[in-house]
Amino acid sequence: MLFRISSLTEKWSSKWTFIFACASASVGLGNIWKFPYSVGENGGGDFVITYLICVIFVGFPLLIAEIVIGRRGQENPVDAMRNLALSNGLSKYWEWVGWLGIFSAFFIFSYYNVIGAWTIDYIINSLNGTFQHISSDKLEAHFNVLISTPSKLLLYYSGMIVFTALVIMRGLNKGIEKIVLIFFPLMILILLSLIIYSIMHHYFQSGFDFVFRPNFFQFTRHTILSAMYEALFSLGVGMGIIMMYGAYLPSTVSIRSMALWITFIDVSVALLAALAIFPIVFAHGIDPTIGPSLIFKSIPLAFSALPGGRLMSAAFFFMLAMASITATIGLLEPIVALLIKRTSLNRIWATLLASLVLWIVGLFSLFSFNIWSAFKIFNRNFFELIDYVLAHFILSLSGLLLAIFVTWFLNRSQSQAELHLKPMVFNIWFYTLRYITSFGIIIIVITSFM
Repeated sequence: MLFRISSLTEKWSSKWTFIFACASASVGLGNIWKFPYSVGENGGGDFVITYLICVIFVGFPLLIAEIVIGRRGQENPVDAMRNLALSNGLSKYWEWVGWLGIFSAFFIFSYYNVIGAWTIDYIINSLNGTFQHISSDKLEAHFNVLISTPSKLLLYYSGMIVFTALVIMRGLNKGIEKIVLIFFPLMILILLSLIIYSIMHHYFQSGFDFVFRPNFFQFTRHTILSAMYEALFSLGVGMGIIMMYGAYLPSTVSIRSMALWITFIDVSVALLAALAIFPIVFAHGIDPTIGPSLIFKSIPLAFSALPGGRLMSAAFFFMLAMASITATIGLLEPIVALLIKRTSLNRIWATLLASLVLWIVGLFSLFSFNIWSAFKIFNRNFFELIDYVLAHFILSLSGLLLAIFVTWFLNRSQSQAELHLKPMVFNIWFYTLRYITSFGIIIIVITSFM
């Protein structure tokens, strides 16, 4: 018997709103900010090919599993796992898999808004002409001054959280849906415009070769590890987002079709982001391995001396800000839904409480580049530590436990009832998740300690 006493009263108004919401939340900064610098740090084509393999055999099967759990459990990640565990005669402590997702969402939210704060500064300085005819040295100095100025960042950081909270307060149909239906198409339009720019200025070929031409002599164990982490991160697996959004999915909508669309859009945007950025990086002699600041040290330089460069640069960082917001909306929703279910708070008060706590926790990331920069654990500041721990351990552990639960403990008939697949297709997904995905994650996590 399945316990379907749900606190959720809304459903997605159409399958496309669900696709756009999931895609924009997973694409977010994971594909537009993180994917390009991960490609740059890991040798280009070698990383991209490995990433695509990991998406097919790790990310995609887990994406389906999360949607299944969300829709079947009809709740936030914690209570969805609890509902399904109890309905299968299992321990209620399986809910801790859901808590892992909430934990991930909590800390990713806290540092995503710091990156969002950087983008606000770059939008303003792009529009006012600060970056016109700027040199690479001065641009690097600008970024270093920015992250060292807590007062300015605090204002932008707080503004990002307030905007996200206002969207969540309005609920699914009046808040989340309306934002993603505006922001996501705009993000794609701006990204395509940047690629057209690269092609028109003859920069495209060098970036294309770097992204798609493998060099197996540079292939390392670290390439595989980074690619798997990026596959999980970019698809939003293990963060509670997909499970939460899956709970709002009507029972008549095909999960397989939704997962295919989300994965296709996610991978396409990741590759488009790389193709938009690396031609610019190579055209201006920027080191592609510089890491998280890659976008902030390359895009303004590319447009600094061009007619209309102010608007193009501002448009790119506006896209990045939108990516940050759509991601943080997806991260905040499961936390708020959990508070509504477990307390007597309504949506507005639950959002205010969650946002306030997240704002406080996020200060550790915000200040880790300035007033608390001397405080480090394992030679990493708080921002870097959270990113490392989540990517290398928490998301992997969450994905592994989800795969184990769905393929070893959840009654197969419940997954089949949600997926409506032909037996052969269902078995391909099921056994891929049980063996290839699970053991792939185990092997890769073990090797990360070696």
